[in-house]
Amino acid sequence: MLARTLDLSAKDSLSRAYKFCWVIGMKFWRRQPRGSENARFSIVDVETTGLFPEKNDRIIEIAIVRLDGSGRLLDQYATLVNPYRDLGPTHIHHISSGEIEGAPPFADVAGDILSRLSDTVFAGYYPHFDFRFLKSEVKRLGHDIPSVGLLCVDELARDVAPDLPGRKLEVCCSHFGIPLSGSHSARADAVATANILHECFRKTNLNLSALLGHLDIRPFPSASDIWPGLKANGRAYTRTDAASAAQAEPNYIAKLVASLPSVIKADGNLDRYYALLDRVLEDRVVTPEETARLFRLALDAGISQERAKEAHYEYTRDLVRAALADGFVSEKEKEDLRRVSRLLSIPGQTFQDILSQASKEALNGPAFCTLPSTTAKQVAGLTVCFTGEFTCRVNGNLPARDFAEAAARKKGMKIRQTVTKDLDILVAADPRSMSGKARKAGLYNIRIVAEPVFWHWMDIDIE
Repeated sequence: MLARTLDLSAKDSLSRAYKFCWVIGMKFWRRQPRGSENARFSIVDVETTGLFPEKNDRIIEIAIVRLDGSGRLLDQYATLVNPYRDLGPTHIHHISSGEIEGAPPFADVAGDILSRLSDTVFAGYYPHFDFRFLKSEVKRLGHDIPSVGLLCVDELARDVAPDLPGRKLEVCCSHFGIPLSGSHSARADAVATANILHECFRKTNLNLSALLGHLDIRPFPSASDIWPGLKANGRAYTRTDAASAAQAEPNYIAKLVASLPSVIKADGNLDRYYALLDRVLEDRVVTPEETARLFRLALDAGISQERAKEAHYEYTRDLVRAALADGFVSEKEKEDLRRVSRLLSIPGQTFQDILSQASKEALNGPAFCTLPSTTAKQVAGLTVCFTGEFTCRVNGNLPARDFAEAAARKKGMKIRQTVTKDLDILVAADPRSMSGKARKAGLYNIRIVAEPVFWHWMDIDIE
């Protein structure tokens, strides 16, 4: 079967017809003059929060690669899409809430997407999946997409290469000698699928116009005619853009220090500031809301800019000392300490000096105290709720929600399924989660902890 239409009830009969056309008509199509210059193809791939758009799963990334009738590249387009909900299986698509924060909602890029599909054949690797999500997103905007024929590149590849050993995209790429880097990235998968389609063109020398006409695959409708209100604005926000934004992300704690008074006659006690700092940094992510709490506490405690800087230096030094308690700092521990020092705006050379000095102290064996760690806090009696799918692995597997709940109960915690004002802790795979639970927890000022912190509380090793 070379393609599938949206009329699934006719799938079997169409499959037999297509296969017959392929076997009987191949020589005819090859003998025709190519005549396919007017045919254009849009290879589409999406990454999503789940498998079912009808159950509120959303597109979080879409890529479109356009080819002409000879399989030559016309252009590419890719963008992340903010669904304003949790992102589902991040261990598959590797898109985090931090990356998606700067991405546009689908409504802002719908015109750009539909305009690129105009007058082209919709193609993909299992394109029904991608088409269902696209149709669902457009429907959310109050519009509809008429039924069109979909060209399934997987089926075409299997007809061109009957000995193809499997159906997965990576297997097909390997068979045709096509590189695939960054699997489950919409752009990478769309480019790979486009290369497979080009290879099928090259191997068969098909007359595409004749083939598509025989299979009744019509091009996608003109966006300007069907959806005149959805205009292209040229907006896109790729994974590369997200990575660049992360590099340039403001250091909230540095801004906090700069906002404090330069001089205060009597500095207050730092114990409460240290305790809150410990809680803020436990998941190694600092949010604007957490920074605001630190700022208010610093003002109330009478902490000046200079004293805050000293506190951050002392905090980093004590963390390094704690890591050296066993006489050795692993590379993983060292990288974690560097991350904390960057969040606290400790210069790189200063961090190295702290590490060197603490190492000398450890060799000489002095006794010193360290800050208490909130990861050792007694959690018995606290209420806990979970949001998002787990990403840490326990014994090589992603744990199920009931496993986490059982571990929490064993520690004496009380499980809640919803976020209410009296909830103590919300555990999130991503501390920047945009799930409804996370938004409500932020509204109620409920403590949100990252998944690794929770597993540490449970005394469960993670990978």
